[in-house]
Amino acid sequence: DEVKRITELMQEKGYYSFNRDGGEIYFTADTLQSRKQVPLTMDILKDTLKTPYKQYTIGNVEIQYLEKLTDTANVDVKEYENAIIKRIDDQYKVKALWRPITLKKGEIYNQKNLDLTKRNIIATNNFSIADYREVVNPNDTVINVKYRLIPLPTYNFKTALDLHYSQILNFGFSPSAELTARNIFRGAENLTASVTGSIVTGN
Repeated sequence: DEVKRITELMQEKGYYSFNRDGGEIYFTADTLQSRKQVPLTMDILKDTLKTPYKQYTIGNVEIQYLEKLTDTANVDVKEYENAIIKRIDDQYKVKALWRPITLKKGEIYNQKNLDLTKRNIIATNNFSIADYREVVNPNDTVINVKYRLIPLPTYNFKTALDLHYSQILNFGFSPSAELTARNIFRGAENLTASVTGSIVTGN
């Protein structure tokens, strides 16, 4: 709807706090003038003269690689491409942990970049995001972002069975199996092997 569109547009321009509670924008329809063409007035409840909206910037971007959520990733700490990488061990290369990140320190806040980073992490098929935080000082306009990542199992084995029927073949089924090996070279690479077969019966 229009409220969502305006909110997303403002957040793309760096206005992090704009309509955060969802109640700052509302529309008023004047039905006294006409029932066919009704004028709409958009109002913003926030008193922008006394407390104007401010553009926020990205501060520290921290990625923590853990084995479990209770771990403390201070074994290895490096700064790479303006991001802080903390690892519990060296199973994943620093660059592999940094690669999904689209945020840059000092850039204007854009909610789409934060959402894209989350999607990139999930798309590696190597991690789950165990914890995510946006830390904002009430007296500041800098957003510090922290991701805590837990690795998925090194090996993942899946099986499937498809059944099919037709008047020509009568009945058949297709078993399949897929094995995925994760992080084979410590760079979040995946190797997938699959086999599929078909067994059919006929008259």
